[in-house]
Amino acid sequence: MEKKNGIMGQLRARMTIIFWVVVVLFVAMVIVQWGMNYTGKEQNLNPNKQLVAKVGEREIPITVYQNALENARQRAVDQGEEFTDQLESQIKEQTWNELVNRAIIEKEFKDKNITLGEREMFEVLKNDPPDIVKKVEAFQTDGQFDSQKFQQALLNPEVDWMPVENYLRANIPFEKLKQLIESMVYITTPEIREIFIKRNARAKVKYMSLSNYDFMDAVVDTSASRVEEYYETHKDDYWRDETVILKYLEFPIEPSKMDSIELQDKFAMIYQRLSDGEDFSWLAQQFSQDPGSAENGGSIGFFGRGQMIPEFEEAAFALDSGEVSEPVQTDFGWHIIKLDDRIEEEGTEMISASHILLRLAPSAITVDSIRTIADSIYESAKKFGIDSAAIVMNLEGLVTTPPVKRNESIEGVGYHSGLSHFVFNNPVESVYPPVAGPNSFFVYYLYSKQSEGIPPLDEISSQVKFDLANEQRKKLAYQKLETAYQKIKSGMNFFEAADELGIPADTTEYFSRSGYISGIGFEPVFIGTAFGLDFNKPLSGIVEGSRGYYYIIELMDKVEADFSRFESEKQQIVQEIYQNRKKEAYNLWFKSLRDNEIIVDNRMEYFEP
Repeated sequence: MEKKNGIMGQLRARMTIIFWVVVVLFVAMVIVQWGMNYTGKEQNLNPNKQLVAKVGEREIPITVYQNALENARQRAVDQGEEFTDQLESQIKEQTWNELVNRAIIEKEFKDKNITLGEREMFEVLKNDPPDIVKKVEAFQTDGQFDSQKFQQALLNPEVDWMPVENYLRANIPFEKLKQLIESMVYITTPEIREIFIKRNARAKVKYMSLSNYDFMDAVVDTSASRVEEYYETHKDDYWRDETVILKYLEFPIEPSKMDSIELQDKFAMIYQRLSDGEDFSWLAQQFSQDPGSAENGGSIGFFGRGQMIPEFEEAAFALDSGEVSEPVQTDFGWHIIKLDDRIEEEGTEMISASHILLRLAPSAITVDSIRTIADSIYESAKKFGIDSAAIVMNLEGLVTTPPVKRNESIEGVGYHSGLSHFVFNNPVESVYPPVAGPNSFFVYYLYSKQSEGIPPLDEISSQVKFDLANEQRKKLAYQKLETAYQKIKSGMNFFEAADELGIPADTTEYFSRSGYISGIGFEPVFIGTAFGLDFNKPLSGIVEGSRGYYYIIELMDKVEADFSRFESEKQQIVQEIYQNRKKEAYNLWFKSLRDNEIIVDNRMEYFEP
């Protein structure tokens, strides 16, 4: 029984870590993060609705969401996370999305009849046990999984395998679905050859280039009639999405004077306990905020000069063996340093030291007080507008954002689904409750809205005028290069033609189809044109790059790929393509599922923004 308890104790310890991710294990691997930061304060449930979401016909009760939230919060606490409003926002959004994703995946299980029978589960457990089982010490010899020990345990009726069976029931269907998607990925030999050529063929060219920026001093026609004509013929270029402009106040979350005093008191307490004879390593384990060294009693081992940041190094090398320093400030925080040993190694002085790191950080009381100020501004802004609220509260630093589209990052807090939903679904002058960013609270005020569509000319005349001028400058660049092109075709030397016309020209180093070109960057049109030339036709026409530059390119040399190396590189190319294709297949597959699913989000029914 003792052996059984030992095995199952280790298994259950691992299961508590793993079970919460099992359901979304495959989803997390397949899908790019949906990246929403929904914040909110919980309020009473609407008695007429008890669903936080509906995915097709699958319903997600509010109680399931709340339980998942509590579990996620507890995991964050167990992992030592500092529980902030921002973390709470992330947990809420991630939890909701995981539940939605799970509902979508479970529907796929049902539609594709993906199940796990008892016999199949036993075969998997017998022939290919999961890593959590292989890492159990009772099944290892010299740190390696011992199949014989495991098989003996399988035959032992005293061992309860239910936790592992539950794990397999939850995980294997995901693996089956994964394999089903992977089976659709294939790679052809021509594709492999093409990539091999892209990596190994080399070209060297000379080139000249011009853009509209080279003609900023040129005289252009931007009369009212030309501007109107340009607008009428390029209207579709000026279509714009719905946008909003926000104003906001930022309230930095910074340590208070009281936080500083508490840090000093903590240092005084540690020094007093050291004076009373307590062990430095024990105190480091209890109080140091450097997790990498705290578990080792604060020890950071031996190091020489130049290996640590200057402030730390100077204080450490100035100590005598066994001596403890006064608090030393670095970019990492405040340190108490103890010199453990000093040696000389190959003529170089080395020391071994330990430290206790304390960081000056805002306390929960400080954060609450800053939020209280932000809440006061919010209430004032709702009544009088954010400009007036800022004046009344004697605040400076009111910031106006650039135009923001739906689902775009918002200056200050970044992407925030609740804020984005609010500003696009409420009238101008609405105010959003304080939002927690990484190091600040923000209060946002909806300053203006712009509907989607093509704006009238009088609203964007300056932009149209600028675009018209640039088009004319681009034509001047093209015409000048056309003159150079005709001179070269008539027999003039490439660089002589460029010099005569005052056009910048240069020679590249050898570059590949997938490489970066010094002076050019990664320019697909330039690269494609260069490799399309040969010694029978070494001169290109005028080509336009992706960044508005025009080029004339002349081939100097081309080195074809050496296919004697094809077989030796083929497998590596296949592996790289296969991995990328799998990720693409996963992402496209799940995106298609989610895009084609009707997802009803009822969070606004239960949570304030």
